[in-house]
Amino acid sequence: MKSTTMTMEPTYKDGHSKQWHLDRQKGIGGSDSPIILLGNDHPFSNPLELWRDKMGLNPPKPVTPAMERGTRLEPIIAQIYAEQTGRKVIPEPVQLKHPDYPFMLGNIDCWVIDPARGKGIGEFKAPNTKTYLKCKHNGPLDYYMIQLQHYLGVSNTDFGSFGIFSAELWELCTFDVDKDDEFFGIILDACQTFWRHVENGTPPEIAASQQKEINLPPVDVNTEIVKITSEGWADAVHTYRVARELRKEAEEIERSAQARLINLMEANNAEVAEGAGLRVYYREQAGRKTFDHKAFAAAHPEINLDPWYKVGVAIKAFRPYFID
Repeated sequence: MKSTTMTMEPTYKDGHSKQWHLDRQKGIGGSDSPIILLGNDHPFSNPLELWRDKMGLNPPKPVTPAMERGTRLEPIIAQIYAEQTGRKVIPEPVQLKHPDYPFMLGNIDCWVIDPARGKGIGEFKAPNTKTYLKCKHNGPLDYYMIQLQHYLGVSNTDFGSFGIFSAELWELCTFDVDKDDEFFGIILDACQTFWRHVENGTPPEIAASQQKEINLPPVDVNTEIVKITSEGWADAVHTYRVARELRKEAEEIERSAQARLINLMEANNAEVAEGAGLRVYYREQAGRKTFDHKAFAAAHPEINLDPWYKVGVAIKAFRPYFID
């Protein structure tokens, strides 16, 4: 099958141009509906922040690495999707609008043409590896599904298709989704209520605090919290945050690969397996013996165990907590 390469439309595809930001204020798009429906459970925003965006009270959001990755990978995902599914991919540069509810908008990634099903909406995602593996095993995330149902309702299209891509694994998984009229009715009702807040200039009520609950260790009253605002500190924090996320993704990949290896070994009834430069031992071994000093102390309160405890050398512990 000959591949189809998409041409990007920078006026809205970049997700952060001035015109794109202004267009978003004219109505509710597909990425807005999940915020309205999920509320404080949305991973990246909340209804109050969305209302401030629509009212023009917030500045355009800065470009993040995740946004940049999605923008630059979209034509590549489209090409792989076309090759993998045999469907034709047609970009849609024009913003869609519901014929009866003009505030309901849709900036879709593309149309996909299936020989049997006809014309559907294509939605491409390039999440981090952890999110990709979650989608691969459990299906598209809730806010992905709400976004696609929004587009299907706005355009009155029968089906849509996700192309979810992992750049790290260079792997694409696809999911077809049928239009759900009842679900779009729920989306429409919630969006109508929210849009009235925009038209009236009144912020929506927030059911719970937007602050994340973080269990920070107490700070001694004699200890000063030193504020560091230098560029060097900010750069180190950013690097540390990225490194933590990469480690989580690597651990997720490792757990997934380990589970696959175990399944293959069990299917082959193997306690020791070897291949592709790896030997794995997977067999039962005796449990490790440990001494339950708490139980012993409770059973023999007359014995002072302090002389047998070793006290290590004092160290400075590095315990970071991201607070925003």
